[in-house]
Amino acid sequence: VTIPDGVKSIDEGVFDGYCDIKSVTIPDGVTSIGAFAFKGCDELASVTMPDSVTSIGESAFSYCWSLTSMVIPNSVTNIGDCAFYECGGLTSVTIPNSVTSIGDFAFEECNSLTSVTIPGSVSIIGRDLFRDCVGLTSVTISRGVISIGNTAFKGCSGLASVTIPASVMIIGEEAFSGTSLTTVYVEKGDVYRVKSLLIGMESLDINRIAFVEVEMSDPVDPEPVTPEPVTPTPVTPEPVTPDSKPVTACYEVLNASDVTAPYAAEKAVTLQGAVYDGWDVAGIVELKLGKVNAKKKTSKKK
Repeated sequence: VTIPDGVKSIDEGVFDGYCDIKSVTIPDGVTSIGAFAFKGCDELASVTMPDSVTSIGESAFSYCWSLTSMVIPNSVTNIGDCAFYECGGLTSVTIPNSVTSIGDFAFEECNSLTSVTIPGSVSIIGRDLFRDCVGLTSVTISRGVISIGNTAFKGCSGLASVTIPASVMIIGEEAFSGTSLTTVYVEKGDVYRVKSLLIGMESLDINRIAFVEVEMSDPVDPEPVTPEPVTPTPVTPEPVTPDSKPVTACYEVLNASDVTAPYAAEKAVTLQGAVYDGWDVAGIVELKLGKVNAKKKTSKKK
């Protein structure tokens, strides 16, 4: 399947259950892959995904058993729940630093995965994220991750080593239960704290685990995503309907004593007056007068 140019999004369930699809080419310009878009395409072995995609929806590639590798482009920020659930042939997946959210169960039962690195841009590892990935042998959790959800790696029977940074504050119930952990890599000075987070976890013998102190780098900032320019919609002001009541044209001549030279000379001058509508000023009028005696006060004129 080749998605034509001009398509901006792949809608929900478009190819759900199309068992004969073997490859998919998604063109540049597509920004989202909807929920269940390729669910159950069990012959799908190849997916070409452009850098314009920002979101992979819920169960978008679940049950794609023939999918062996997935390179998620640097534009993706969100991976939905169960996005790659039970992709049994998936041996490798690259999660870029642009990703900030991975839903629950996203890679559950991906039995052929052998190793995975979770970038520091992902603050929360969701519930059952890699549960029952029996082929998983090592996991690297980058600095920046704060929480490891309940049963996130439960049942990963081949998991022998994991890297846990000092940024991790919470390790959920049974997060590593049913694993074969023998080595836990931690930041220097963080051994006791990580031990206390793992103590009491079912089927995990803390005394048989070697805690190795290592240097860890700071988290990599997520790749910037340039938003599409938004053209502002012009706003046409509503016409103002003038007040229907009549305006009484009254004005007051300014005091002639305010007129200063050279306008006090014996020549025509222009004085300004205010037009009132009741107590409100409705406008300004000008009075063109002849010769003015600057010492003589003028009276109100109507």
